[in-house]
Amino acid sequence: SLLTDPKFNDVWGNMGLLYRMANQLDHAESTYQLALSIDDKDATTWENLAYLYSITGRQSQANTIDARIKRQRLSNPNYHFMLGETQYDQQNWSAAIKHYRKAIKMDELQHEFYFALAKTYFKQGDINRSKKYMRQAKKHAKGDNIETRYQSKLDRLSSL
Repeated sequence: SLLTDPKFNDVWGNMGLLYRMANQLDHAESTYQLALSIDDKDATTWENLAYLYSITGRQSQANTIDARIKRQRLSNPNYHFMLGETQYDQQNWSAAIKHYRKAIKMDELQHEFYFALAKTYFKQGDINRSKKYMRQAKKHAKGDNIETRYQSKLDRLSSL
């Protein structure tokens, strides 16, 4: 992969991980730093570097990175969507709704976020809200196939 595209950040991050697993910690650190010089927003590489700092006694540096990653995640709508999905899987409907709403507040264009709300309200037995958010999901969906699937779900909800 590196011969094909030496600027492919993920490969450098993976190499850093392999070096760390082989206990070649100096090589791991320099490889992570190379990966970050290509893409300094790569949270996975930052997490791996923080872990490396932690296991090599540089807890202060690890904590600084961890705090930055946490701030980035909290401003990422997909992170809140993922948290919502976790809460949904645990049948914690109120918490799921809270995260889905936060994701929508940050990015109003993602049909998946609205669908997630629709399915959660359905689980709560709130058919009217479920239909409302299913219509929003359909509105924001791109592509006839997705819109058709949402319409099919709406038709089923309407028949309840």
